[in-house]
Amino acid sequence: MDEPAYSFGASADGRRVVFMSLSGPDLVVLDLESQLRRRSYRTMPSAHHAVISPDGRWAAVNAWHSPGAEIWNLDSGRVAARLDVGAQTTLSFSSGGQWLVVHEPTQFARIRVGEWNNARLARLPITTGRVSYSSDGRRMIGYDERGVLHMVDLECLVEIAAFTPPDPTGIVGAALSADGATLAAFTFRGAFLQLWDIRRVRMELASMGLDWEDPPCRANTIDRPAEPLRLVFESGEDQIRSGGVSDRSP
Repeated sequence: MDEPAYSFGASADGRRVVFMSLSGPDLVVLDLESQLRRRSYRTMPSAHHAVISPDGRWAAVNAWHSPGAEIWNLDSGRVAARLDVGAQTTLSFSSGGQWLVVHEPTQFARIRVGEWNNARLARLPITTGRVSYSSDGRRMIGYDERGVLHMVDLECLVEIAAFTPPDPTGIVGAALSADGATLAAFTFRGAFLQLWDIRRVRMELASMGLDWEDPPCRANTIDRPAEPLRLVFESGEDQIRSGGVSDRSP
């Protein structure tokens, strides 16, 4: 297949692939087990970025320089929800597939996948759009402009730990091992890695009575989001404000 495209993504089992076609904006879906069955859907104007959920059922599409995003049900080929987000927003699905994470310049939102009106907003110290997730989807790792790594509980969308690298220069990414026992930070400096033994850190914290537990979810994560996130459904609109959703559907 010879087609100009960008922003590739694949489901966890590799059976379904999505990408944005340069001739569109079209969201292209390839079902690799169906003799490379190809489907394409016309998306919002200027869309250039697509991510796919681990189970291959959902895709989130947005543009970088213009506002708005779409959630596509790839089984039905229909738009499930529209997000009124700002420009320069990054979208990603958690590893476990439970959450769609929306990172706007001033705030984060996590939305329960398939329940698009179940959302929580928060301001977090993570300033880069590059985040990664634990294999169970419960934790998110990101970093700020100083290179400090922040571990976030996704259920409550609150920070539970921060890790300051001995050499914070040029941090470009971070990841947790599958068992959550090791945190790695990647830098511009070739093969140079910085590693944390999370189990040892927690054992030392526990000896001082400072180990973290699953945080209780507060009713209001933030008081006043800078720009409320709005989900627009085919049947109406739900307005997400601080700490919850007020239903305005007819």
